[in-house]
Amino acid sequence: MTVFTNRNLAFAKAPGRAVSDRQSASIKTESEQQPAPEAFTKVYKEDKYSTSNPHNPQTSVDDYTSEFLEFMNSNPTVYHACSAVAKELESHGFVYLSERVPWEQLIGTSNKFYTTRNGSSLVAFVIGANWKPGNGVGIIGSHIDALTGKIKPISKKDPVDGYLQIGAAAYSGAFNNTWWDRDLGIGGRVIVREGAAVKSKLVHIPYPVARIPTLAPHFGAPAQGPFNPETQMTPIIGLVGEEYGDDVATEEEKQSPLASKHSIRLLRVISKYLGVPVKDFLQCDLEIFDTHKGTVGGLDKEFVFCPRIDDKLCSFAAIHGLIESLDKSSNSGTINIVALYDDEEIGSLTRQGAIGNLFEGSIDRIFALYGGADDEMKRLTYANSFFISADVTHAVNPNFSNIYLDNHKPKLNTGLVIDFDPNGHTTTDAVSAALIEEIARKTGNVVQYFQIRNDSRSGGTIGPHIASKSGIRSIDCSIPQLSMHSIRATTGSKDVWLGVKFFKNFFEEWEEVDFQFKLGDFGSRSVIYSGLHTHENGQYGLQHREHHFMTFDHIETAPKLLGDLGYLTGIIGKVHVGPASVYPWTVRDESDTRDVTWVAERAEAFFAKAKEADKPFYLTVGYMDPHRDSTRSGFANDANYRDVQDMIYDPAKLVVPPFLSDLPEVRLELAEYYRSINRMDQGVGKILTALDKAGLADETLVVFVSDNGSPFLNSKTTLYDAGVRLPLIVRRPGGEPGVINPNLVSFIDILPTFLDWAGHGDLKGNRLGRSFLPLLEEKEEVPDWDKVFGSHTFHEITNYYPTRFLRTQRYKYHRNVAWKLDFPFSVDLYGSLSWEAMRNIEPVMIGSRPLKSYVQRPPEELYDLEVDPREVNNLASDPAHTALLLKFRKILEEWQRQTKDPWLYRDGMSVTGIQAHLDAGLKVPDRFDFDISNP
Repeated sequence: MTVFTNRNLAFAKAPGRAVSDRQSASIKTESEQQPAPEAFTKVYKEDKYSTSNPHNPQTSVDDYTSEFLEFMNSNPTVYHACSAVAKELESHGFVYLSERVPWEQLIGTSNKFYTTRNGSSLVAFVIGANWKPGNGVGIIGSHIDALTGKIKPISKKDPVDGYLQIGAAAYSGAFNNTWWDRDLGIGGRVIVREGAAVKSKLVHIPYPVARIPTLAPHFGAPAQGPFNPETQMTPIIGLVGEEYGDDVATEEEKQSPLASKHSIRLLRVISKYLGVPVKDFLQCDLEIFDTHKGTVGGLDKEFVFCPRIDDKLCSFAAIHGLIESLDKSSNSGTINIVALYDDEEIGSLTRQGAIGNLFEGSIDRIFALYGGADDEMKRLTYANSFFISADVTHAVNPNFSNIYLDNHKPKLNTGLVIDFDPNGHTTTDAVSAALIEEIARKTGNVVQYFQIRNDSRSGGTIGPHIASKSGIRSIDCSIPQLSMHSIRATTGSKDVWLGVKFFKNFFEEWEEVDFQFKLGDFGSRSVIYSGLHTHENGQYGLQHREHHFMTFDHIETAPKLLGDLGYLTGIIGKVHVGPASVYPWTVRDESDTRDVTWVAERAEAFFAKAKEADKPFYLTVGYMDPHRDSTRSGFANDANYRDVQDMIYDPAKLVVPPFLSDLPEVRLELAEYYRSINRMDQGVGKILTALDKAGLADETLVVFVSDNGSPFLNSKTTLYDAGVRLPLIVRRPGGEPGVINPNLVSFIDILPTFLDWAGHGDLKGNRLGRSFLPLLEEKEEVPDWDKVFGSHTFHEITNYYPTRFLRTQRYKYHRNVAWKLDFPFSVDLYGSLSWEAMRNIEPVMIGSRPLKSYVQRPPEELYDLEVDPREVNNLASDPAHTALLLKFRKILEEWQRQTKDPWLYRDGMSVTGIQAHLDAGLKVPDRFDFDISNP
């Protein structure tokens, strides 16, 4: 549907599909594809680490390495690390949201927030100015816990041979052989009573306290192990004797329930550095850790040697990547999130772990405050979202290079690593890897790859937990390190900076890059917006994912032309054309929602914006309905839609269109299809009501159009009339209502009509399309409006079948350029129940058309539509129609030459491609195809 006035223009699309310029006795529009990212055009060869490169962090490599080491050395436990991240966020304007209080009053005070759980996990998020429920969220998730020792609930032990020991348990893989003879510290959190309140306080004893001593090799076999982790790896924390202090609690100290559970000497040291009397201690979570500080090393300081790298490294980089991206994140249409979880090393199955729903719960609360709490919008948001599971991975170890898979050996100081695992321990797939690779290419990042060998075991990450619960697209992508799960590990001294850079780039670019990965249809929309056939504008087929067809950069489209004229331009719903620079809508409320009430609300807001700005407008509305959903027969009719009256159709009472076979499965799908159309129809009515309410109806041109036929065989992706004779409904202020116009118009006529309505018909340039405004109230055929041309080349990238057609009031001529190929099935139709039913009936018929005629088509088809409206009786080989065939062939080829169609073929070659040779005297046989038997 399109709305347009001398002041205003809007345009809403209904769906359908078919990658052709589908032009015929009616027309349609829809929206399905999305703009792709612009290329990374500037190369900073002088210094790839320069802060003058806009994709780089604004802090130097050395400074980030120093900041990371300071962070690691000052925050040895998960509680300290979480607290430090919170302070860093607050220094950049993030507002703390407690899980235990309502967020409503705080959420409007900023767009930057964070929340914590258990003091050991944290979610920080930036709400983009243009985000709304249904838009995606970009998430980087990591774990902030690390291998450590945990002080037991009752750690007090009887002295052994004059030594004071402490009961400690290994957290995950700690207390391995790298923990022997290390200077170990103790710290964590203590729950204390402070007056009437109970608080959690952090403590860090600032010197080594404990050690796990080895048995000297001189003792022979007992020193070789294996060792009992309970009895032979107990840390010593002191000596027993009068000179070492009294280990008996005072009466006051006994008021603490901890006094009888832990060494009172340890509690007194904790009390000293905590500043709280032992008597007020209620409970504690204490860790044992390596106290040897992290440092840079190597001949040229190319390494970082540090404890607890796994995975405070990715946590640090992700938080700083979010902070570095604040300007762009704040003005985006997404929510960008960092989620740092505890307990990944032990499986994540805790409330503070990745399975505890901290991130998902935060999204739920944001949704409720933004009026989008219904399940449909949440599912839509998750479908439009992307999650990076960032958990350090293995750098190649030169001493064990043979243990690594060839060509999958990540290096330090090079770039982030995409982790693959065919057995699902990580979440990377082709789609998620392609998206990350696109961001990397655009922003100058190097991406490496890791996969474990078949004869080795793989570790897991938080990725599968998040992806399997939410359905969000996900990838495992992280920073490499050596010596994983050692008490001290190694990474590159540039790897901190490289991690910050990539995570910053992800937050800044993923929304735009993701446009090309959204599901979409084909080039028909580009014809409507550009006034040029697909073979002229370059968008030959689908724009999303691997198809990647794009409109040429030099093409001037409706949003560009009308924007330059001072119009407020906008699009709501599906977009599915690209690149964004060629389709520069000012307002872009992009969504694949079927919530037609939400669409109407956004249109109402757009009308208000235009009135407030006192500007004419051009608005496109692209409906998801009535597209098929991902099932084999559905159209997403079972969800609960706001303010929509559902209409159920009885399959048995439907009239089956003649281009389809009358089978139960076909009737079932038609009934669901009509339900979807009914919902869309109500949505159009809501927009018209909003237009009238805004006082703009009397000066607005409204056009409703579909850009392809119904999603069934014999219609979608074909150039038969069922696929190209499409609805075109126009409401012009003051015009005569109810006129059924018999004249033929084309997609390429829509943009010239808009420009004519805007009073700038001269801007149509060399486009062949014409304004149909003078034609609107005509009830009879008008001379020179008696024929249209159409062009179809691709649907999906694998659906190559270039076809051109000429249609008059009576006849239809098809030129099947690649007629030796089978006509391809689009994936949604091939998987449908209706096709499964048709192919299992003998003989196999698609409506009145035999299957062989549908799949194997001749080079030319000619139909008399008066006697054969279903286009099944091909007259191309009928001698009685030879003159007409030659006439139509000539007219079509003249049009191909006029539009510089690369698919005008002679002797199997593109005439456009060999034109220079033809001009130089090349002679080719006057035939469509190369003949191997007569070259």
